[in-house]
Amino acid sequence: MVLASDILLIADDPSLRAHLSLMLSDQARPLVALASGSVSIDEVLRRRPSVIFVQDDLQGKEGLLLGTEILKRTQSIVVLIVSSEFRAVQAYESGIL
Repeated sequence: MVLASDILLIADDPSLRAHLSLMLSDQARPLVALASGSVSIDEVLRRRPSVIFVQDDLQGKEGLLLGTEILKRTQSIVVLIVSSEFRAVQAYESGIL
């Protein structure tokens, strides 16, 4: 089991946060979920999670850019939650799962 502090979710969509929290509930209790991309980098650097899930279409900050920024500053695994194959390819080419 992964410790709760090892998984971070960055998503401003409440239903997405709830759904992923439920999906990961047996892996991380309680899952740390952030609703803002703008404060996420500070929280990532403070917590140093092993895995970070990032919603692609965050308000105020594009998830792909945020994920790339996280990869440059940490050793975390970043997983981008996308809704199109094109964005998935862009994420993969940037080193994001």
